[in-house]
Amino acid sequence: MRRLRLSLAIASAITACQYKAPNTGDDDVLTDAPPPLPDAGPCPAVSKACFTNGDTQVLQTCAAIGDAPINETCAWGCLEDTHCGELQPSGGSLTAADLKPQATDAMLLPITIAAATTFDANTGEIAGVRVAGAGVVSGIGFESRNGVGIFRFKSLQVDAQLDVHNSNAIALIGLESITVNDTIDLLRCNDASCPGGFSGGNVGLAGGGADNAGGRGGTGGNDNSSGGGGGGHAAAGGTGGAGPSNVRPAGGLPFGTAEISVLLGGAGGGGGTGGTGGNGGGAIQLVSNGPIRFTGAGRLNAGGCGGQSGQDQKSAGGGGAGGTVVIEAPEIQLAADAVIAANGGGGGGGDRPSEGARNGDNARSSDSPAGGGDPGNKGGSGGDGGAADIFVGTTGTDSINGGGGGGAVGWIRLNTRLGEVLAEVAAVISPTVSEGSPSSFGIANVD
Repeated sequence: MRRLRLSLAIASAITACQYKAPNTGDDDVLTDAPPPLPDAGPCPAVSKACFTNGDTQVLQTCAAIGDAPINETCAWGCLEDTHCGELQPSGGSLTAADLKPQATDAMLLPITIAAATTFDANTGEIAGVRVAGAGVVSGIGFESRNGVGIFRFKSLQVDAQLDVHNSNAIALIGLESITVNDTIDLLRCNDASCPGGFSGGNVGLAGGGADNAGGRGGTGGNDNSSGGGGGGHAAAGGTGGAGPSNVRPAGGLPFGTAEISVLLGGAGGGGGTGGTGGNGGGAIQLVSNGPIRFTGAGRLNAGGCGGQSGQDQKSAGGGGAGGTVVIEAPEIQLAADAVIAANGGGGGGGDRPSEGARNGDNARSSDSPAGGGDPGNKGGSGGDGGAADIFVGTTGTDSINGGGGGGAVGWIRLNTRLGEVLAEVAAVISPTVSEGSPSSFGIANVD
C-alpha cells in the first residue's frame, strides 16, 4: 500500500504524546524514540504516563504506591501524559459522547449487512434488520438529531448494497470498526427527498439548496427555452444553455468548507421550461474508534442526479450537485478499486425524448463525469457533471431549447489520528485529492 498524506507539514505538526528517551551520550541512539511499555509491576509512585506498545499508544496509571498499574489503550492517542484522547467529531451533530461507553452499549451487537437493504435515516428502520424507533433495537442504536439519523453499532460490516432513504443525513458509528465490502448508495433520483441533500427544481423553478436565497441551487429556465442551471456545492454548477433570448440561467453558487462543520448534501439543479432539475447528492458520516476499511468491492456514492430532458420541445433541467462524505477513524484503509465519490449529475438534453433528447446521467461511482444528455433535433446538449479534477459543472449548450447545466462536485473529508490515509494506488476518491481540492485528508480533532 502507498501512504497518502495531506501534507508533510501537517503530519509533522502533531504534538500529542511525544517522547524523548534519556540521553545516554551515544550518538547512534535516537533520542526521540518512544520507550516500550514497561513490564507490569508494583507502582513505585502515583503517576500517569504515556507509552507506545507496537502501533498503539497506552496510558499507564498508578493510583497508589504498590498497586498494579492500570493500562488503557488510547485509540485516538495519549495526550500530555494525562488522558486518552477523545474524538470531537466533525459535522455539527455527533459529539464525543457518541463514541464513549453508554449505559445501553451492552445491548449493541456486531452487525453484518448480508442482504441488500434500505436504511431510513428519519425513522431508524433497516428493512429486514431493524424496526423503526429510537433506542437500541435488534442490537442497533438509533437517534435523530439536528437533521441527522444516527445509527450506532458495536461494529458494522457491509457485505451487500446499503441504500439510504428519507430526508435526514445519515451517520454510521461502529464503536470498534467499520468494514465496507459492497456499496453504500445515497443517490436518490426518483424520490421527493434525498438524505441530507436538496431536491431539484420543478419546471421553471430553482433547485433547492442551503440558504437558497443566496443561489445555491441551480437557477430555473427564465424564458421560454433556456435550460436550468446545475446545482452548486463545493464548486459552482454549470450555467444552463440559452434560448433565442441569449439568457443563460446561472448555476448554483458554492457553499460549505473543507472541514465540513455542517453535514449537508448538494444543491438541486434548476428546472428547465420542460424538464425538472436533478436532486443533489446526500450527506453521510462514518465514524469509529477502530479502523474503517474499504475493500476492493467497497463503494460509497454520494453523487447528484441527472437533470430531466426537455419535454414537448422545451428546455432541460440542470444536474444536481454532489453531496458530502465525512469519514473519521484512527486509521482509514482503501484497497485497490475501492471508491468514495461525490460527483455532480449531468444536465438534461433540450427538446423532447421522441426527437432523441435524453436525461443527464446520474453521478457515477467512479472518477468519470456524468455525461450531459443528448439533445433532440431542436435542442442543446446537457453539461457534464463535475468529477475527478473538474470540480465545476459544465455549461449546457445554447439552442432553441437549451440544455441543462451540469452539477458541481461535493465535499469529501477523511480525518485520521495522523492525518494520513492508507490507500492502494488504484483506489478512487472523486473529486481527486489535491491542493485546493474539495477532497482532503485531515488530522482528527482530538481532545
